[in-house]
Amino acid sequence: MGTIYKIIQRQIMYPGLFFNIFCASVIFVLSQSICFASTVVLQWDPSTGSSGYKVYYQQDSSTQPFKGTGATQGASPINVSNQTSASISGLDPAHSYYFAVTAYDASGVESAYSNIAFVPALVSNVSVTINGSGSGNVNSNPSAIACSSGTCTAQVDNGSSITLFATPSDTSSSLSLFSSWSGCTSTSGSSCTVDINATTAITATFSTLKPVHIAGGGTYYSTLQTAYTSAVNNSNIQVQAITLTGGITTSSTKTIKITGGYNADYSSRSGYSVIKGTLAVAKGAVVADNLVIQ
Repeated sequence: MGTIYKIIQRQIMYPGLFFNIFCASVIFVLSQSICFASTVVLQWDPSTGSSGYKVYYQQDSSTQPFKGTGATQGASPINVSNQTSASISGLDPAHSYYFAVTAYDASGVESAYSNIAFVPALVSNVSVTINGSGSGNVNSNPSAIACSSGTCTAQVDNGSSITLFATPSDTSSSLSLFSSWSGCTSTSGSSCTVDINATTAITATFSTLKPVHIAGGGTYYSTLQTAYTSAVNNSNIQVQAITLTGGITTSSTKTIKITGGYNADYSSRSGYSVIKGTLAVAKGAVVADNLVIQ
């Protein structure tokens, strides 16, 4: 089944007991005796005078005695009689495991543990949380995460990398803006790369800007009327490409321009802004561009 590595046991009653670990998948032979698998095959040489063997295991802790549960073969210890190998399956790949073997004689007297074998988690949980006043989607490559609200979780192979992509919502009623990532290994604009070696939590924050803005200023408005009130002569009032309820009635001699069709951060224009209301010019002048009045 591939390369085998041996762990020499320091054993009290039955010197010379040792075991090898096989992995159901690719084996990584390291000085710490590590392999990755959700099924672990243990093998050891027979010990003189022994009548049988027991396999002990435990999840995420090396504290003895091992009291593991969840394996298909039963809780720890697993009595394998006089066999010199055991296949332990049903292990949760998102957790690490510790293993040891003991030998027992005809009267049931049991040896001390063999060396402890450590098998790290095969996968880790990766969670993505959508945060902020805005909304959007986060998808991943390779495909694992597809999240549009709340917190979404997937299991990803340890030792691998995953790239997340944030797409803000863009609907007829609201526009969102991607703001930031947290928890990434590295970021580039709206993408986030994560190196997976442990449980990882990522947050994608989306924000919203109010749908009306006066070009050259730092203030955003909820309605055209409030923007008009704050505008000075020859101001350009910018409107996001959404459906905006509430029109405008001019009340001064100033001339303004109302420009529609802007994206969430007012950096570009596409389409039209729909105004559900009236555009009443009582005084001054209004120049409208890319507006639909309903």
